[in-house]
Amino acid sequence: MRIKIKNWGPVREFEYDLSKSVIVTYGDNNIGKSYAMQVVYLLLKHLVAYARRTARFSSSSYYFLKDVEKGQALEVQMVVNFAMNKEIQIEDISEKLEDICAGKLMQRLLPEMIDSLSNTFGTYETMVEQDPTIEVTIDNKLKCMLLFRQEKIELQLDRKPTRLRKSLSEFHKSRNGKEQLDIYVYQNHVNVPVELVVQEIASMQREFSIEILRWVKNVYFLPASRSGIYAGMSSFGPILAQLSQNRPYIKGTIQIPSISEPISDYYMMLSEIRGDMQGHFPEYAEEIEKKFVLYILELRGVKRTCSSKEIQGKFETVINRFMQEEFGHIFLKDSFKYKEVFLYLVTTSYQRAVQLGKFEEYQALRARLNAKDSLANDSTLTTKPYKFRGKYYFIRREVPPNPLIRAIH
Repeated sequence: MRIKIKNWGPVREFEYDLSKSVIVTYGDNNIGKSYAMQVVYLLLKHLVAYARRTARFSSSSYYFLKDVEKGQALEVQMVVNFAMNKEIQIEDISEKLEDICAGKLMQRLLPEMIDSLSNTFGTYETMVEQDPTIEVTIDNKLKCMLLFRQEKIELQLDRKPTRLRKSLSEFHKSRNGKEQLDIYVYQNHVNVPVELVVQEIASMQREFSIEILRWVKNVYFLPASRSGIYAGMSSFGPILAQLSQNRPYIKGTIQIPSISEPISDYYMMLSEIRGDMQGHFPEYAEEIEKKFVLYILELRGVKRTCSSKEIQGKFETVINRFMQEEFGHIFLKDSFKYKEVFLYLVTTSYQRAVQLGKFEEYQALRARLNAKDSLANDSTLTTKPYKFRGKYYFIRREVPPNPLIRAIH
């Protein structure tokens, strides 16, 4: 499955290939990385929800006959027009069926998608003027284009042609051959062919849903990027307050402030955690509060040698500008209590230690690196204090703990 988005906020064009086991999105600040991921998340969220609803129905057409009964009868009109046209004996209706399927998809998917985008991006009305689109393709089987400015969906399915065909006998219903499906129409008797057309549309919708679920069964949003963490932390205080209440288990979902939908989904899934019935939940909450660690990483690929002054400037930018000026309303809040703050500089050799997967190897390499730590010889770098919340901190002369393998220890 490939997802291509165009003209979304700062993103001119971006493509995800979900056949890859891991996708890494990287780039400069403020180019739309988090923006793109939130758009893709919301798309997959609503596609999966729609597919699950639709895939439950068989091709018996009951679900879609309800539309016909309500007067949404494009299927009826198509068959009636064919029956009344004496000049046409055979008509390929494959594209018309795709258009009808796209219309039903638009009615059920697009409004929910637009609501989510509006809740997440406050500038949706302005964004839509850029003519944003999303294209979903699955091999050569399916292509779905969402056009948000026109509020329209275009759909192409790789299926054998479906044809309406005049019949000389009312006993001819349909013939499902290898090359095409023929639905017979006898004079003005349209009830049976209409039902067969509706069944075919239901089958197409179900195949669409099955293809989606074949690629994506569940989708979760983890606010792990810097922008995601900053947005999510503003709601983390109420979450911890709820977890800290003295009750044996959570009976309902946690109510959180109004935040963007992907981050709200993340916290709402956390709120579904259930404790056991033995009354240990307060102890669990206390352990969470004691051991919760926030990592702020600033990744840079530098091919040249950096001076001590340049490194100090980077630390000052993160601590002073990001943590105390731009996002001081989060990091300087009294409700967030810090037991300790650690500053690390991870160079290439140090990175080797952090990336090891076995604790014994990590421990051995960490000891060797600390023994010949070049930072120990740079007093200008390691003795400069950095002030944060009334305390002074220094760059530590050691390999930082690896959160990924700490649990192994």
